[in-house]
Amino acid sequence: MSVAEAASAPRVESLKQPPGLAFLFAAEMWERFSFYGMQALIVLYMVKVLGFADARASLTFGAYAAFVFLTPIVGGALADRVLGFRLAVIVGGVIIMIGHIVLALPFGSASMFAGMAFVVVGTGFFKSSVSAVVGQLYGADDPRRDGGFTIFYMGINVGSLLATLIVGYVGQQIDWHLGFGLAAVGMALGLVVFVLGTRHYAPRSRECPRPRLVVPSVIGALLAVPVLTYLLAVPDGAKLMMLIGGGLTYAYVVYRAFTAEPEYRRHLVAILIYVIFASFFWALFKQKDGPVLLLVD
Repeated sequence: MSVAEAASAPRVESLKQPPGLAFLFAAEMWERFSFYGMQALIVLYMVKVLGFADARASLTFGAYAAFVFLTPIVGGALADRVLGFRLAVIVGGVIIMIGHIVLALPFGSASMFAGMAFVVVGTGFFKSSVSAVVGQLYGADDPRRDGGFTIFYMGINVGSLLATLIVGYVGQQIDWHLGFGLAAVGMALGLVVFVLGTRHYAPRSRECPRPRLVVPSVIGALLAVPVLTYLLAVPDGAKLMMLIGGGLTYAYVVYRAFTAEPEYRRHLVAILIYVIFASFFWALFKQKDGPVLLLVD
């Protein structure tokens, strides 16, 4: 081995990613396959099958998208304080899968609204928790962290691309409910892969902080399903709820920013600034799944 090779060998070894990342990459890829697969169909399903007006379909989808972004705040808090991140991912994945199965049932708008509500609740547990499991693979100053998250987000892109091509085609060209069923299969595959990788995750990811509160917390989350089902069926009510919920959430973070220790305060202020710009970005980005999709179709 040359001097140059000897010098570079430790650096190359140090940049080798943890084995758990491969499982998390695949789990997130399949979860996003289910998520974006459903989104590729739902607005067109409302208009073409259920006979919704374009404006009503867009408003319903907008309410759904807003809830999907709000619930990870609650789900992440429960994961951190009660379930632990590994269990939260599993619980969230199961609830998401149930949602897609309900969407695949041929019961019209009733099963559609209920299925969407299950997906919203499940995403609240899954989305923030799986990212936390990725982060816990690394130490605070681990140089592999940025590269690991880049690989992880590649899984999101791969899953969304496959969903658009496969689920979108099957749903529109063969059968709408079969398309939603494929989304359920994707989530099931993601769960299997995630569980198989358990031994490769950090010990703290596998911890359950308060086991006695797990069942009550999950039951409480599931009680939100009928409420969300109603709000999705009455999107004007959902708009009001989102304004109130979003406003209270933002006000709470502002309060914590001013009362937190100085070392945390600057991070919370950065989050507040980010949320303002991110809200505008995602509001525009999500137009592709509603008004823009209907315009192109």
